[in-house]
Amino acid sequence: MWNEWPYLISSFGESALLLPLSVVLALALAIRLSVGTALAWILSLGLCLGLIAALKVLGYSCGQFWFGRVVSQSGHVAFSTAFYGALGVMVAWGRGLAWLRIAVVVVVGALVVAIAVSRNLVGVHSVGEIVGGFLVGGLALALFARGYLRVAGSAPATGHKATAALAAIALLLMIALWGRQLDAERAINALSLSIRQHVDVCD
Repeated sequence: MWNEWPYLISSFGESALLLPLSVVLALALAIRLSVGTALAWILSLGLCLGLIAALKVLGYSCGQFWFGRVVSQSGHVAFSTAFYGALGVMVAWGRGLAWLRIAVVVVVGALVVAIAVSRNLVGVHSVGEIVGGFLVGGLALALFARGYLRVAGSAPATGHKATAALAAIALLLMIALWGRQLDAERAINALSLSIRQHVDVCD
């Protein structure tokens, strides 16, 4: 069981789990605050996933480059940083107690770091690839936080019952989808191979 824990922790960063949860998060933002905050989340998530996909295609097409073994930036780390970080911003914002805000930051940070460490322990990403994932996810999180805090500071929260229902749906999705995987890496690798055969993107 001890040898299995990195895989268990890594499952919290799977796209099969975080993609549907991201849809629920967008709905919650639209209902509770505004469509603008939901769009801020969708745009930041699109930036995160698009940039990671582009870097993976570049890495697979060109092989090892940059600093040491950096081929496939960690999508798990990038997605986890953006998603759980966004939840952390939403939960911590407006809390009057400083220790509670700090506790939220610590819990979210510990979860994301644990996912990052697990990706290295299971042997799928180097330290450089994990750092790249943090940078991409952090950029997306900063974009979301800027839009969210600008709106949340002036717009009153509404739709509490609907938000509670969405939270229940999110919990059910976590139970149903935790541990499942999307084989996006293989599709990106195949796309990279096709590109490399027709275009010299690394010249």
